[in-house]
Amino acid sequence: MKRILFIISTIFLVSCSNETIDMSAVGTWKLTGYNVSSGFDLNNDGIKSLNLLNEFECENHETLTFELNGVVSSIETFNPEVDVILVDEATNEYVFNVACDLEGVIGFASNYSQNGEIVTYNNKNAIIIGNELSVVFEDAIKIYNSDLTQVISTENLTLVYTKQ
Repeated sequence: MKRILFIISTIFLVSCSNETIDMSAVGTWKLTGYNVSSGFDLNNDGIKSLNLLNEFECENHETLTFELNGVVSSIETFNPEVDVILVDEATNEYVFNVACDLEGVIGFASNYSQNGEIVTYNNKNAIIIGNELSVVFEDAIKIYNSDLTQVISTENLTLVYTKQ
């Protein structure tokens, strides 16, 4: 009887060890892209950028850390406030109000799951392609009319993290 239990246990362990567990998310990822589709010139240097990190004077120290135990955490979340105001629709002229988060550090810890290149955390799906992880926040950038009383359009915001 002991021999049969030993054989069954060995078969079970061997069959389990053949499973492939995707651990490509495990590690530290630095925020390298704060992207919008149309690009803006927030710093008024005459150059529009799709990656607003190139436009901000705010400091960015955001990283995501994915651990083997299924926990993702960030201790310094990049969280600027950006108001985009369309002042002249005919010329597509915008004014930007940017406020860096100086109040303190925002962080989080949450569970995550991974299925192939899709990583789910904080009720959002991110995708891993190569050494980049991207997550889209739909309608996150609001574009206001000139007196800030109405949202006239929105832009998706794509956060891009690069594995360190």
